[in-house]
Amino acid sequence: MRRLIALLAVILVVGCSQRATVPVTARLPTQTPSFESRPTALPTGATLPQQMPSREPQPTALPTGTTLPQPIPSFEPKSTPSPASVTPSGWTELPLPSGCSFGAISPNFQWLAYTCSGSGWLARVKAGHLDNPVPTDADIWLSFTPDSSAVIGAWAKDDYTKVFSLSDTTRIQKIASGTLLMDGSIWSPDGSVMATCSKGCQVIYLLHPGDWTVEEIVDAPGRHDAQYGWSPDSQEMVYISGDGITGDQIMAAHIINRQSRKSRTLLEGKFILSSASWSPDGKWIAIHIEEPIGSDKHYLQLIDLQTGDKTKLAFDWPSDTRMYGWVLWSPDGRRLALDGEAMHIIEIPSGKVVFVQRGIATPLAWSADGTSLLVIGHDSAQNRDVLRWLSIKP
Repeated sequence: MRRLIALLAVILVVGCSQRATVPVTARLPTQTPSFESRPTALPTGATLPQQMPSREPQPTALPTGTTLPQPIPSFEPKSTPSPASVTPSGWTELPLPSGCSFGAISPNFQWLAYTCSGSGWLARVKAGHLDNPVPTDADIWLSFTPDSSAVIGAWAKDDYTKVFSLSDTTRIQKIASGTLLMDGSIWSPDGSVMATCSKGCQVIYLLHPGDWTVEEIVDAPGRHDAQYGWSPDSQEMVYISGDGITGDQIMAAHIINRQSRKSRTLLEGKFILSSASWSPDGKWIAIHIEEPIGSDKHYLQLIDLQTGDKTKLAFDWPSDTRMYGWVLWSPDGRRLALDGEAMHIIEIPSGKVVFVQRGIATPLAWSADGTSLLVIGHDSAQNRDVLRWLSIKP
């Protein structure tokens, strides 16, 4: 479940579960102190950290005789996978304490939310280490706000989802009761609203900063834990419907308008869809597909939104690793990182594999110039997550 809570805790820096019934619009109790989180548009070429949900992936197999396009280094703390020389964060590696797992990182890379033995912590990040960690009443982390002033988390013990002010972590604003366990949180590109999902991403909500009202925008049939995403203008959302757990239903990809709530279908069929993501320039939507179901044959379907043309990008995947199917676009839309136990970076629209990182290396964020990629790795010896910037040649 760590991957389910952390997102697709993964888009450049920028990563679905059950929940009890939550009112469509929930407001703060009057006695709860509150604060304003100002919607903030992101700088050109930058994106928010994507929160990646955990999934129970299916193992994949390569056709007989196929090989990887290049040697793949192991992602362990003792290996040296081309660390980035210059990074937006000012550090190249950030190990968490022993036994701790990643939750979320702030857009300015100065705060980290993480979990140790079921307890939530917040800490500043300085020179590649955690400074002055603070325990919190949260055990699930959803996302930081675009201006890095607050973080949203949940705590099953008191049945509340909360907003924690980073200027004073004792200032806590309760959003809604009913253990609103929401995952796969993604802020709109203009920073005006946060989308988050539950019930295996069957239901998608919008959270409005300030009063933090909660409204439902999508309730599609089927549990699938699939990635969904915003259009670059923040007006539309692409999402998946259908049962991706058993594969007994038709699955489909749709686009819904945020204002009118009208939707249209991009494609549908009897296959497994694990992600749908908009390119930063708005030209493409990339959809990860397994077809036939249970065949371990994977490909990306690129849909040109101007012409409607569909391009199939097939690729090989190591037979001894799992593939998750979430994607993270580079800022210029020319490449995307494909999540799995052997992370691939693929050129768009050619489909050429230009980089492979073996081991647990979940992509979290690209640098604005597209030359560095922040990933989550795992130190098995210390049973902890490690954040690391990798150098990616243009």
